[in-house]
Amino acid sequence: MNVLRNKLRKALKTKPVRDTAHDLSHADRVWCNSELIASKEGPCDRIVLLAACYMHDLITLPKDHPERHLASQKSAAAAELLLGKLG
Repeated sequence: MNVLRNKLRKALKTKPVRDTAHDLSHADRVWCNSELIASKEGPCDRIVLLAACYMHDLITLPKDHPERHLASQKSAAAAELLLGKLG
């Protein structure tokens, strides 16, 4: 799982940061919190959880952007492409 995490972190490092609240440090914090929660909740697919934590804010749009409501869908589409490239 560390191999995948390193690949995801490397991919995010190359992504231009438009919103410093959603940078690599944010994704690292989300992963740490998710691991803690998952450890208390029972079995889950940790690989899916890991990918979701690092990909959930792949596309961020300003709050006043007319397509802001589509950011999660855009993140999902971008994540699909990126995860495909990572294998």
